[in-house]
Amino acid sequence: DLQRMSYMLGVHGLSLSYEAGRDLLHLQVQSLLATAALSFLLVLCLLAAYQYLSYREYVGQLDAVTGIMGRKMFNRYCEDALRDMADLPAGSGWFLFVDVDYFKSINDTLGHPVGDLVLKRIAQTLTEIFAADGGIGRMGGDEFAVLLAGPMPKEELCGRMDAFLSAISAILDAPETVSCSIGACRFESPQELPSLYAQTDRLLYAAKRHGRACYIMGSLQGGELRLFDA
Repeated sequence: DLQRMSYMLGVHGLSLSYEAGRDLLHLQVQSLLATAALSFLLVLCLLAAYQYLSYREYVGQLDAVTGIMGRKMFNRYCEDALRDMADLPAGSGWFLFVDVDYFKSINDTLGHPVGDLVLKRIAQTLTEIFAADGGIGRMGGDEFAVLLAGPMPKEELCGRMDAFLSAISAILDAPETVSCSIGACRFESPQELPSLYAQTDRLLYAAKRHGRACYIMGSLQGGELRLFDA
């Protein structure tokens, strides 16, 4: 600092004038301010880089075709939601698997751009109907999943699935019709995700065996799946 510099100069028989001391003090202050400004800019650059990398990681986990959560992100979303539900005294919710009927035929006869359009519209419709109460993800291919991490009356869910099936039927111009098979599983918390997947998958394939373009509902309690009456 200035006092130390004056002392060292005095040891060697030199002295600073008042004006020179003032100028040196100004230079020191300016140097400190410049160092602080550079450090601040460095922190801003590091924060911007971190946010950019975090954003890229987030975007990379979204489904490229539909823009909704991809399988990895959706799995993490479900695990977090189920863990939060386990802390509630009596948590319950719904898990849905949604499979596009005869999607390969759509791709083969109408082309992959039309197939992608169908997937986008289905994802959009699922989001419009269910996103306010849960999360939607594309599990791969023509299969989607929905987690409703909260109670919902069976009748209300039926109404929403009916609205979904009605809306997607008009995605393509007549005489083409888009439909989905749906397995809907009501569960009580705590619940393990692999078990929930497996039991909902059983309901989905029951809907396919039932003729497709429909939904089959069941309840998972204590590891046992029970079908609801039609």
